[in-house]
Amino acid sequence: MELELVDAPVFRYNVKEVYLTLLHTNIERIQFFEAVDSDTYMVMSDGSRTIVNAPLYEIEELLPANSFFRCGWSHIINISRINRCYMFNDATIIMDCGEEILVPRFQRRAVRDIMEKLYSNQDRKIG
Repeated sequence: MELELVDAPVFRYNVKEVYLTLLHTNIERIQFFEAVDSDTYMVMSDGSRTIVNAPLYEIEELLPANSFFRCGWSHIINISRINRCYMFNDATIIMDCGEEILVPRFQRRAVRDIMEKLYSNQDRKIG
């Protein structure tokens, strides 16, 4: 049996273009970034999704570290947009837009520390 080569699109991204996109976007409205297969999406407060032509690790370098957190392999979340956080068997973060993001085991302690530090005086729920 002979294997067939399939023409697959090769995505090229320009970090400057991604940076300019982030500059012209109100960062406070960004809920999170999500990597799905080979695409990266920017999810906004209204639930709209925009494809960003860069991998998460490149986007992570462009974002302010005090506002965004890499939550697992496929999500970078806006810390100020967390609505609730449940740290039971399946740790879950509920964003303001209603999206649920599962927290992998290796990040649970870091998420708990962030939630306790940032939201100890606010009306946010840590379960």
